[in-house]
Amino acid sequence: MTSRPALSCPVCGAPREPGVARCVFCGSWLLVFPDEQQDASIDASLLRERIAAFRRVLAADPDDVMALYGLGVAYRTLGLLDDAIPVLARAANRRPEALGIQRALAGTLLDTVRRNPGDERLWRDVRRQADRILALDPDAAEGWRLHGEVALRTRDAAALIAVAPSLARHDPDGELHREVAQRLRQLGERRYLDWQWDGAVDAWEALAALDAREGRTALVAFLMENARLVDRSAGRVWRALRQTMALRGDFRLSMLASLALGLALAIALSVLVYFTSQRLFPPVFSIGVVLLPIASAVLARAWLVGWPPFPAPRQPWRGVRTSEIVAVARDVAPRIDRVRES
Repeated sequence: MTSRPALSCPVCGAPREPGVARCVFCGSWLLVFPDEQQDASIDASLLRERIAAFRRVLAADPDDVMALYGLGVAYRTLGLLDDAIPVLARAANRRPEALGIQRALAGTLLDTVRRNPGDERLWRDVRRQADRILALDPDAAEGWRLHGEVALRTRDAAALIAVAPSLARHDPDGELHREVAQRLRQLGERRYLDWQWDGAVDAWEALAALDAREGRTALVAFLMENARLVDRSAGRVWRALRQTMALRGDFRLSMLASLALGLALAIALSVLVYFTSQRLFPPVFSIGVVLLPIASAVLARAWLVGWPPFPAPRQPWRGVRTSEIVAVARDVAPRIDRVRES
């Protein structure tokens, strides 16, 4: 089964004219590619005919960019990657503004380095080609995807953290997301265990860009462990943190102590009233043992959790932006070691 013809020019994107071998807009050679949605096999004989045609053109004009591009893509389609790279590189250098050519070279380099992942030179070439694509189109998902692939395979933690937000923004449904998120999660955990607090926050912030639930969970857990360093000036983050602690039962003893204090104050006040005016003792005692414990509990809760003190919402972090959580985590991280030393 032969593949279906492409519907547009691979270089300029113009509509293809049926039966025409070159694009009427930019002059590119129009090859036949398999439909990505079908399992159609490549017509190797047709590609070899096109290769022969491209070679004849290049014999007459070795700098014909479109023939170079077509020959390189044909080589790649047949799996002849070592032959495709130099041809596509010549085309890319002669037509640096052609996004289609730059993409073809990037894809060929990536296919090649996947066969030999230990070749650092090829990974540098893929990264450089990704930069070329993004220089032509900063929103190109392919360029960010290539950067993510390079960072993953070369285990470049800084590059992985840097590319994650752009990967999430420009390639929201990308195939790399799960693997990048997993690596960022592991990176954050490793840095946390090594007491690299700032580095862990960097990894979790990048993780939140790809997977908001996982990233926010890690950041909140970090703040929970260092809650004593989170100031009231943190606003909504401080309140959500204290509400979470209240839901967890961290303030149970404090509330019992506040009730006991209120009851003690009520008894002391009643004793004072008893010796000064026995007629007022019954109402003061009755009202005091009820109101003073409640008042002390409300005041203690307001001091611990904020106002209004009751009730604690079941989802205290709803409505708190990830950027706010990250900002507080960044403020807390450099203070941890100083507290530990003291």
